[in-house]
Amino acid sequence: AETIGDEMQTSSGAAESVTAPAPRPDADQLRFPYLIESVRLTSGDGRDVEEIATGDDIVLSMKYRALTGSPPERISFVFNLYRHDGFYVCGTTTLMDGMSPHPGTASGQVTVRFPSFPLLSGRYKWRVAINDHGGFSVLAEAKDVCMFSVTDNFNAVGIVDLRREWRVEPVAVSEAT
Repeated sequence: AETIGDEMQTSSGAAESVTAPAPRPDADQLRFPYLIESVRLTSGDGRDVEEIATGDDIVLSMKYRALTGSPPERISFVFNLYRHDGFYVCGTTTLMDGMSPHPGTASGQVTVRFPSFPLLSGRYKWRVAINDHGGFSVLAEAKDVCMFSVTDNFNAVGIVDLRREWRVEPVAVSEAT
């Protein structure tokens, strides 16, 4: 899990609470009307994870808040998944998944559940973002967050374990030619 606001990551990787207020946005963040305060990757039962096995259920969540008293009227949300070396694995938006733009609230939380996560062994990282109602303008983003690794049982090789159904039938020699 990575926290950008009210918690800090210790050198052991454990999150510890901090009583100080959330940090002021830096100059780069001020160009955005929203701030992504925290991003977490958890197991299906809510435990923070840094390592999963192929087929585990995982949940990616982000908390955000508006940096202005007048946030945009409608917004959409984004996730992108990258391999550790920057190879782009997958990405989508709430709009691409058929959802209408969401109200531009002062704060909120977005979660994406991935049942039976199909990635194979490797290290991966996320990008999450808030976009405008049409999905064209970035209103906030957090890059290279929630680095995690996947272990597998060597049922397949590559990046993803595709669902499959095999069918093997004997063919008579006269039919084979």
